Amino acid sequence: MASVNKVSVSELPTSQEITDNDYLLVQEPTRTSRIKFTDFVIGQTNTSFYSEIVQLKSTIAVLSAIVAANSANWIAAHTTVDTNSGNWDIGYASSTENRTDISSISELSAAWSATATVVYASTGNWDIAYTKSTTDLSSVYTTVNTNSGSTW
Repeated sequence: MASVNKVSVSELPTSQEITDNDYLLVQEPTRTSRIKFTDFVIGQTNTSFYSEIVQLKSTIAVLSAIVAANSANWIAAHTTVDTNSGNWDIGYASSTENRTDISSISELSAAWSATATVVYASTGNWDIAYTKSTTDLSSVYTTVNTNSGSTW
C-alpha cells in the first residue's frame, strides 16, 4: 500500500490573490472538495448585508431616473455656455480697462448726497431767480433798445 501524507489546511501556504483559474476548498461533513473560483456564487442567503445591497440598488435606480430625466438640459446648458464663452475675454478686458473709472465713481459718489442736499435746499429760490432773471432781461432789452435806437 502506498504511503499517504496528511496535510492540515492550516499548513497550506497563504495566497495573496485569486485568479479565475484558482480553486477554493470546500469542507463538507463527509468529504472535502474544490470549486473553481469563477463558479463560486454568493447568494442572498449567504450575505449578511443583502438588505444594504438592495437599498443601494434602489438608490441607484432612483438617481439614474433623475439623471436620465434631466440629461436633455445638459445639452442646452452646454450650448448656452459654448455660445457665450467668446464674450468672457471681452467682458474681462472691459472690466479691467474700466477699473479706474469704476474706482473714481465710487470715490466721487460720497459727494452726491451732499450735492443733492444743497440742490434740494435751494429749490425754494428757483422761482425767485426765474422771475428776477425775466425782469432783468426785460430791462436790459429796454435799455439796449433805447440806447441803440433799434429793436432786436
